[in-house]
Amino acid sequence: LFFGLIRDYKGLDVLVRALPELPQARLVVAGDPLDPVEPLRRQAAELGVAERVDWRLGFLPDDEIPRLMHEATLVALPYRKIDSSGVRATALGHARPAVVTDVGGLPDAIREFGAGRVVPPDDPSALATAISDLLDPLALRQAFEGAEAARRALTWDAAAAQHEAVYEEIRR
Repeated sequence: LFFGLIRDYKGLDVLVRALPELPQARLVVAGDPLDPVEPLRRQAAELGVAERVDWRLGFLPDDEIPRLMHEATLVALPYRKIDSSGVRATALGHARPAVVTDVGGLPDAIREFGAGRVVPPDDPSALATAISDLLDPLALRQAFEGAEAARRALTWDAAAAQHEAVYEEIRR
């Protein structure tokens, strides 16, 4: 799954270029295009993967996100640049593993919880390899466990409890 606002810097073209190396994969692109998607559709056709891309373009209401996440095996975030990502937080909030690029704070929770894979930006082959590796049943089970651990740990209640523990330690 690739979802959220569709912008060039999010590297959807890299993910499309990775698809030929993932013959067992189907890509769902769900989100509102703020940059043109026609070049991406042409790219998918030229690479012979157009029939494996499900374009669900347009604004995605909040009440549709749980179903979309439930349908996804993993979320791909092949971003070229970013500091943080609401998409990554949403994926982990729904206990979905992710393959992300090593930019900004994007890989932090993925590495910390073992909730997926981290690859260099702009590298379709590395992205394809990471997705393929993650689709191995054992690796996928471990990543789902990591994503579930992240979902439980990265909450407002957990953050409040950590702050309270720090304050208690300081008071001693």
